[in-house]
Amino acid sequence: MFKIDRETHRIDSIFIMLLFFLFALTAFVLIMIGVRQYKATANAMDYNYEIRTVTSYLREKTRQNSSNSSISIETIDGTNALCLKNTLNNTIYNTYIYYYDGSLREMYIQEGTPFTLNLGQQIVTISGFDMDKTDDGLIIVTISDSFGGTTDMYLSANSN
Repeated sequence: MFKIDRETHRIDSIFIMLLFFLFALTAFVLIMIGVRQYKATANAMDYNYEIRTVTSYLREKTRQNSSNSSISIETIDGTNALCLKNTLNNTIYNTYIYYYDGSLREMYIQEGTPFTLNLGQQIVTISGFDMDKTDDGLIIVTISDSFGGTTDMYLSANSN
């Protein structure tokens, strides 16, 4: 009847191997595209977490202290700190928000009590935090994220 030629069988094997190689190559390319997209999405989420956490946190803290006399910038051990004053039972408490050792930190302490910067509660890891007060009472905050970017934020001491 039919006689199978060895050369035809060899071409069939090469064709099947070529199809398998093409399938494996396509699968590898799709996986690499997925990995790159995942990394980009994860980095964007980390960036948004850092910036949104810091900006939301600072906005909420300044809204809680709405008078000009209760918000100031103080220097503690050479580090700028946002100082928010509160009075509770005729005792003044200060909330200091500052950058130390790679993270934004907060320290809530009675006025006049000495403390060191390493005692503050860590809020979020960032790579820099600086602030300056303008003549019209605005506080300009510059946040440096861990991706090398900076974000400026304006806070009003009078948020009402």
